[in-house]
Amino acid sequence: MEEAQNAVEAFLGVKTALDNAFQSAKQIALNVKEQAAAIKQVEDAMNALNAGAKEMAAGAHETRVGIQTLNQVAQRLKAM
Repeated sequence: MEEAQNAVEAFLGVKTALDNAFQSAKQIALNVKEQAAAIKQVEDAMNALNAGAKEMAAGAHETRVGIQTLNQVAQRLKAM
């Protein structure tokens, strides 16, 4: 009878260990999912910054062209 009781306790210990491992695996899976969402947010933010930098570069180019045009007009007016 004592051997049967020891076997039951051993199986209960295994069941508890398996339950704990399962809960840990569920928590790890949840953490991975949350980290993936955070990485996606960082990626989206980086893409937005990249788009903003491209727009700023284009605006700087347009400003430089405008200044060159104004300088040309100013030179022509001075020559008059």
